[in-house]
Amino acid sequence: MGFTFTKVVVGDLDAQCGFYGAVLGLKAVHRMANGEGAEKHEQVVLRGDGEGPSLVLVAYSSREVPVPGEAVLGFEVADVDVTVHGAVAAGGSVRVAPKSAGGRRLAVVLDPEGHAVELLQKP
Repeated sequence: MGFTFTKVVVGDLDAQCGFYGAVLGLKAVHRMANGEGAEKHEQVVLRGDGEGPSLVLVAYSSREVPVPGEAVLGFEVADVDVTVHGAVAAGGSVRVAPKSAGGRRLAVVLDPEGHAVELLQKP
């Protein structure tokens, strides 16, 4: 038993896949459509290099997108400043500018739909 994935409900599946691919290098490894009626949805499984936990983006065809803030995604990156620049270039925004805290560099960016992504620089 172990952690497998985080699922985030989004409005524009393709745009959000593009953001997470451009900023964090995540690649779509599986795309599927499921459900009927209010449960009809399409989702994309994104992963970094190798196996491990996944980020799953899901878009429901007839549901409102939840208000951002329901979760904070955390990613360890090689360079926080470079990643923040890439996030802004890919349509995101900065909530917490890069800074040093607790012996690490960190920042928080918002994806194009407002979901928080905390970035921690590898030591």
